[in-house]
Parts: sequence; structure tokens; C-alpha cells
Amino acid sequence: MMQNNTWPVWQSWALQLLMEWNKNDLKSAREEERAEAVYKIQGNRNPFIDYPDLVDYIWGDKTSTPYPFPDETEPFLISPRNNKTLDFGILLQGDNKTIDLDIQGKNLTETLNLYWKTGGENSGLSLSQESVTANEAINGKTIHICYMPQTSGTGIDTLVIKGGGLTDSVIVKVSRGATEDFMALPATETTSTQSTLRWIRHPQATGYRIDLYSGDQQAGDLIISSYIEGSKGYDKAIEIYNGTGKDIDLSKYSLRKQTNGSGSFGTELFLKNDEHPILADGENFLIVSGDCTNEALINRAQMIAPAEKEKSLMSFNGDDAIGLYHNGIQIDVIGDVDTGKGATWGVNVTYMRKTEVTHPTTVCDWSEWVNLGQDVIDRTGTFTMQFAPESQYVFEDKEVGEQTEYQVSGLMPNHRYTYRVTALSAQGEIEAVNTMGIKTSPLESPEVLDATEITENSFVANWDIVSGAEHYLIDLYTLIGDEEVEIFETFTNVKDGKPLPEDNWVWAATGLIDIHYPETWAYVFFTENGESCPMPEEEKIKLEMYKIYYAQHEYCRRFGCFAKTAEEAAACLPTGFAYDADAAKKTIVETTSRYFELSRKLTCGKTMVVQCDGFNYIE
Repeated sequence: MMQNNTWPVWQSWALQLLMEWNKNDLKSAREEERAEAVYKIQGNRNPFIDYPDLVDYIWGDKTSTPYPFPDETEPFLISPRNNKTLDFGILLQGDNKTIDLDIQGKNLTETLNLYWKTGGENSGLSLSQESVTANEAINGKTIHICYMPQTSGTGIDTLVIKGGGLTDSVIVKVSRGATEDFMALPATETTSTQSTLRWIRHPQATGYRIDLYSGDQQAGDLIISSYIEGSKGYDKAIEIYNGTGKDIDLSKYSLRKQTNGSGSFGTELFLKNDEHPILADGENFLIVSGDCTNEALINRAQMIAPAEKEKSLMSFNGDDAIGLYHNGIQIDVIGDVDTGKGATWGVNVTYMRKTEVTHPTTVCDWSEWVNLGQDVIDRTGTFTMQFAPESQYVFEDKEVGEQTEYQVSGLMPNHRYTYRVTALSAQGEIEAVNTMGIKTSPLESPEVLDATEITENSFVANWDIVSGAEHYLIDLYTLIGDEEVEIFETFTNVKDGKPLPEDNWVWAATGLIDIHYPETWAYVFFTENGESCPMPEEEKIKLEMYKIYYAQHEYCRRFGCFAKTAEEAAACLPTGFAYDADAAKKTIVETTSRYFELSRKLTCGKTMVVQCDGFNYIE
């Protein structure tokens, strides 16, 4: 029914059909009740339920006539809408912020009263006035909500507006958070090539400085390193790891549970304890349910949670996401959030974080976790992080003024970055207590559009532009039965005018239909008299080394570390790769916690090297 345009949208036959439907299918009492219920929840209505004849003025025979809306006689608020949300963000404890709330109504007969249903003054929130007269509201009145937190934590408070002759009260939700430490906040709007870096405001700051780099020398904060949901009753445990390079005071940290995969993170367990008040750098901290019966888990525990069964945080049963909090601010999570009861992602299973993960994240990324299976507990206490040997800076010591966010672009797709924030003040520099990690998304697949300018022997291929793409590869083929037969042509340009060189056209190796493995592309040699031409030694050896390169990355994905030998890694070769045992034996593998390097001697005496990032060279 759509014509791929913006107006008039509908084809005439479809519009006529819908108009007839609207005329013959009159609104019912149930539809009116539903519209009213939606209004109470969302603060908006379906105008075609309230005014069915409005259709004629938009699409019918009255499009040139203004609609005669009836005068509203009942008291109502134009602003704010019911369930409006105000967000103060995260403030440094002792700082303050004010948000304006516009109040305007019609036909009001009495004074409007404003009061806190939940939270309010106890949370550090205050109102500039607690009542608004009918005349003030009719003319429009702005009140001020101030947030001056004295304690750390997050919450949502409820402001009620009642009176004025309104049938129902209007509520405004106020989201707020505070911390006693200057902190970097999770980045937002992250794509394959850009991201918005964020941090909280420091009251004494005259500006801020940012470092953005790839490669980590230390962790950004504590992370959840293991999750154990045993098959026997309350054999449950959560493990925390400190890779920050410094000892951490656990009194600032807690765990919270989202019960049945929905709602807020409520049930809380503070990690402060007399026996283990400090978590040393490089150490694990195991919290075990107080109802646990597994002696091995109990003996390894640094903390036994209260034995409260279903009331305890440690009663999670597979659909309860667990969040890690720093000064009441969520920094990490395991589990699917807001999925509802029954989304059992974690029943009778042990998860362990991959060793290359150095930063917590507020959105669970299952690619960061390894499923170890049921009742696996022997890996507790063994988690370590793999750090990069050096940092590669995108920029360093970049001053960005007094703003509390900064957008960066030109990032590499599917790449991990870290940013560090420092507040600048007359009293000196204040470095954030944490660094924050970013993981850019892979490049999106281009959407293929219909070909245009089609002739007997040519056409124009079209596709949507993909942000971050430097060039495009095209496969052109015809179908003969079920078989795809490639057509080899010389294409000199594409729709956007960028050249498409001939060397972008490749023949994929049989059994591996993936042009993203260039090391498997076939070699074609041209000779004048048909003499044999063997593959050059260095190219043949490079091919075999790249097989081990791909196998190493797959090995790390599965087991959380790199293989010590090429033969060991070769067990994880992707489908389509042929394994050369002799070549593997001659390949030297050097590994660190987060890096590997492959090398092999050439007959000329030089050495072929393939690094962890795919870079190769001969030395």
C-alpha cells in the first residue's frame, strides 16, 4: 500500500478501503475505556477514538476545512503530562542541580498541590513551592526542583500533582543518582565508528581532560568474573575480580538482583565485611549463598551471604540478573535485563568472564562470557585478566572545556577502547576513580537496493551507504539451477563515484565461502609458455601461519586464553581450513596474558612473523 514516498502515503484503493472501514466500524465502549486507560498511563490519547470524524478532515472530502474541535470544559493539565520523567543524571555528592518543571492547565477551579509520594526530601530533592494557584497554572507557572544529594546511590522518586478540580492526579517521575567519587560514566550512542564519552560534573572543575586509547594496562573497576547457579538447591555463588592495579575498599560496593528479569534492581547485598574489608589487586572475591551445601564452594568463599533463602540476593535461579554497584551506581551486570519471568539464561550453569575483558559493562554482552557447564566450581579463584603490552592512543591530554560529554568519531569497527577523565581545578587535578571501556560495533551489512538503468547488457547496482565503510566488495553471479556461477567483469566505479579496483575481485577457496578470509584466496600465476610456477615460499608459509592465527583467536574465545603451541591451537581451526601438521610443528608460538606472536624461519634465513592483531612482516 506504500509507494516509497512521504505523501500521500496510501494508494487510492487502500485509502478508500480504510475510509470505508472507519465509517462502518464505529467506536465501541471498550475502545473508549482503553483510550482512557492509555491516557492515564501515557498521558496521550488516540484522537480518532475521541473524534472519529477527524478522518474526513485529513483524508476525506473536508481536507480544506479546519476541524471544529469542541471547547473543553473539564479541568485538565496541558503540562506536565502524566508519567513524565525528569532525569538529574549522576551528581557528585554535595553538588546540586536544578530542573525546571512547567505547569499549565485549563479550566482549573482550585489550587494545585505538589508533594512527594516516594522519596523527595529524604533523597535530597526539594521544590521551590508546594502549591500553584488555579490562575498561576492557567497562565503558566514554572517551578524548580533542586537535587542536592548527601548520600550515594540511585533512585526514582514520584512527585504528585493533585487538586485544581482534576479528576485524577498527575505524577512526575524524578530519576537521580549520586556518588562520593569523581567517576567516568558509560559511553552512549556508540556505533561502529563513533561514541559519546561521559563523566559526572565536578563542582570545582574549570575544565576536563580526556585520554582515549586501545590496550589496557589495568582494569577500569571491579568486575563480576564468575557466576555459579548450581543444580542442587542453593549452591550459588558470585565472584568479583580486582584488576585495577590498586587495593579496593569493598565498603563502596554491593550486589543487587533484578527479580524474575523485570523491574528495578532491588534486593541488595553489601560487600563490606570485617574479615575481608579490602580486595587486593589481582585477587578474586567469592560470595557464596548462606544456604549453600557444597563444602568446596564454602571453603573457597571470602564471604558467606545471609541464609535467607528466597529473600536473599543469593537466591537467584536463572532469570535474575545480578548487578555490581559502586557507591550505589551500577557498573556491571550479568544476565538479561527486563525480559520478564521465564527467560532462563542462567539455570544450572557456571559462567566465567573471558580474560580479555578488563572493564565492567551495564549491558550484559554474552560474547564476554564462557559457559563452563553445570556444577563447575574448580575454576573459582583462578580468574586473571590479560592486559595489552602497550596502549595505542587515539588522543592524549585532550582538553574539552567544561562540558561533561564529548563525541569522538573515526573509531575502528569492532574494536575495544578505554577512556580516562581528569578534572582540572585551581586546587589541582582530580583523576576519575575509574576508567571506562568502549566496544564499537562491527560494520553493518549494506542493504542491497533494486538495480536501476537496466539494459540488455548492463545495469547499475545500488546499496545503502554504511557508516565507516572505506570501500565495498561486490559478488555478481547468475543462477543455473541451484548453482551460483560467478560473472567476471571489470567494474570501474560505483554509485557514489568511488573507484572499485579490479583487485577487489577474488575467487573464494572451495569449501570456504567467505571473502573475509583473504589468506584463503587462491593464487593465479600467468606464464608465457605454460611452464609450472610454484607458490613462493613466503606466501605458502604465510598462508599456513594465518591458519594458526585464526585458530588462536577461536581457542581464546572458547577457553579464555591463547594456546601455547600451534598444534594445540589447530584443534580450533574454522571449518574450511586444511591443517598442515608439519607446518604447525615449525611455527613458534609466544604468548602473554593477552597477546600472541607467531614466527617461522624461511629458507633464506629471514623470519616470517604474524602478530596477534593480524599484522605480518619479515625480519
